[in-house]
Formats: sequence, structure tokens, C-alpha cells
Amino acid sequence: YRLLLITILCSLLLSATQMLSSTPIVVDGILYIKTATVFLTEGYQAAIKIYPWPFFSILIAMLSQFTHLSLETSAYAINGFFQVILACAFILTTRALGGQRLQQTWAAVIILVYPYLNSTRAYITRDFGYWGLALCALAFLLRYAEHGRWKDALAWGCCMSLATLFRIEGAAFLCFAPLCLLIMSTHTHRFWHYIKANTVLIVLALLITAYWFAHPQASAHAGRLTEFIHKLQNGIFMVQNRLQTQAD
Repeated sequence: YRLLLITILCSLLLSATQMLSSTPIVVDGILYIKTATVFLTEGYQAAIKIYPWPFFSILIAMLSQFTHLSLETSAYAINGFFQVILACAFILTTRALGGQRLQQTWAAVIILVYPYLNSTRAYITRDFGYWGLALCALAFLLRYAEHGRWKDALAWGCCMSLATLFRIEGAAFLCFAPLCLLIMSTHTHRFWHYIKANTVLIVLALLITAYWFAHPQASAHAGRLTEFIHKLQNGIFMVQNRLQTQAD
């Protein structure tokens, strides 16, 4: 815990230093702030027309509304929080892979001095939320693969689902990463071990399907989720055709 505490303090110090350097807002940051503004003034349907996967912007807007901070300051606060999550998750992933105290210390040093991360700390970007939560999810998946505990399975699914709210690409990891359990798992009931890892995904899929059946018009406002589902369906169809061609 001491290492994590030191990492948290160093990450916050680095973030504050970068944010006080008056770095201009990048193009993506302007888009997120604009979407947050539209969400506050006109609602979700208007926001999704500006940016089709607007969770990060909605988070900025809600924090700003709750704390009365400016949208820009709220965005920096969210990024600072997830930069801490990313650094801690990197250490926890190293621990889950078997790293001892020395390896975990080096992991902390590497993530804190990594040039790209430090050069983008002052950016208003959704990437820190995605990276931090995805890395947390990976740590829990590794722990689940080793111990098979329900709490790790649920933590994996929840973290990866939240990561997907930042970037739709996370849905691919949520769907396919547990497949490794069918190969690497030492449990006798591998398929059940795999199903447990997908508990959150299965529940979410059932809830979304039920909601869409009850409200067919809602799919028009699903943003990039509909795009991902269509691409997934096309991918499965292509794999089926390839397998059928090889069989013939």
C-alpha cells in the first residue's frame, strides 16, 4: 500500500504540474467540451449528434453541474483521477503477473516517467479513462484466471464495461478476452469458468436486448453501439463463410 500511495501522490503532482503549464486544448478536447455544453443545454439526443459516443463529455458535464466547476476544470479533474487509476492498475497488473516488490517498484517508475503519458497529461482526452479501467480489468481477469473467484470475474466485467463507455473498442476486449480462459485455464470445468467470466457481459446483453425490444426506437440513439454490433455480426458472418469454404 505504501508503494501505491507514493505512486498516487507522484501522479497527482505530475498532472498538476502539466495542467498548470497553460497547454492549449487539443482539437479532440474542444469537441468533448462542446459536446458537454450541448448535453447541459439541449440533452442527450443533441449531444450524440455532436459526438456519437459521448460518455466522457456527459461525465464532464455532470461533474461541472455538481461541483460548479468550469467544464474545462472538470475535464482536468476527471483526467487526473484516471491517470492515478492507470498508474495503480499498472502496478496491480504487474503483481497479478507474479511480480514481487522489486518488479512492482519498477512498474511504478516506468508508468510515472513514461514520456508519452506525461506529454499528454494536460490533454482533455477520454483515453486515460479507457486505459485505466481496461488495465484494471486486465488485472482482475488475470486474478480470476488464477483463483476462479466470483469477485474477480465480476470486477473484470464491470471495469471493462466502464472502459467501453469511454471507447467503443473496449467492447471487443469485453467479448473476446475471456476466450483465453478456454486455453490457459487449469480448471476441470473450463466452459463454466469461461461463462463466469462473462457474467456481466451476459447480463448487459440481456438488458440491452430487452430494452430494445420494449423500445425499438431507442436503437436510433445508441450511437456507436449499433455500429459495433453490425461490425460484429459481419465479422461472425465472414468467419462462418471462411470456415464453410475451407470445409468444402
